[in-house]
This record gives sequence, C-alpha cells and structure tokens, in this order.
Amino acid sequence: MLDNLIQLILKQAATQADPDVINLELLEAAWPALVGKEMARRTRPREWQAGTLHIDVSTHAWVQELSFHREELLGRIARLFPWKLERLHLSVAEHFTPLPMREEVELIEEPRPHKKKDAHARPLTASDEQAAEHDMAQLDEEMQAMLRKIRGHIKQQP
Repeated sequence: MLDNLIQLILKQAATQADPDVINLELLEAAWPALVGKEMARRTRPREWQAGTLHIDVSTHAWVQELSFHREELLGRIARLFPWKLERLHLSVAEHFTPLPMREEVELIEEPRPHKKKDAHARPLTASDEQAAEHDMAQLDEEMQAMLRKIRGHIKQQP
C-alpha cells in the first residue's frame, strides 16, 4: 500500500517537475524506506548528477556491503524516481553524518518489469487523487504528515 502511494506521488512529480532537476530532499526522505534502517544509518545520498547517484558511506566495509546490493538498489531507485539513473558511485565520507532517522515503514518490493517513463505522462485524475487519499487514511498521522510534506515539495517544483 505504501509503495503504491509513494509511486503515485512520484508519478505526479514526474508530470509536474523538470526531469533534469533532482530533488535531493525527496530522495533523502525516502532513503530509509529504500535501503532499510540499518543501511540508512551508514549511507547517505549526496548528489545525483548526469545519471549517477553519489552516495556517502560511513566505512569501507559498508561500501563493500552496498556493492553487493548495487543492482538491486539501482533498480529500486530507478523504479520509484522519475530521474534518469544509470549508476551508483559509492565513496567513504571523511566526516560521515547520517540522515536523521524516524520510524519508517520499509518498502516491500514486488518484482515488476522496468518501464520507460513517458515524457508526456498524464496528470493524476480525480480517482487517482481519491485512491491516494484513501490509502493515506490507512496510515498513522506521522506517516501521513511525512507524505504530505513530500507532496508539498513536489508541488513547489517549477
């Protein structure tokens, strides 16, 4: 349910936002759900540039651990975000600062074929909006507030 809601929000972002402008705050907000709490404590997305996501990592051991999951993570991020992603660049940060952690629900991924994003995706319909609101009503207040904050960031983009 949460995966569908996040995908719906991100689909809306793709229709309204410039696909060349990366919203790092949105990525950071979703990061613990994308990689899991344990990995989120030791990694942090730093920059998304020219199809490459640069990720700061706390130690060399965690760079190696993340390397084992590189393709899975690359696919998961590419499916959820509207921006072009071709590779992950992992590097140990000299002064690593983890993202602030909240209680998060981890995304449970169902395997699905990767689809190319339509450059002229349709805007959300009223029924899409109603379905999203219905799904959000099933979540606790803190999660609803976080998702509304993400939606607000998306709507602020030019």
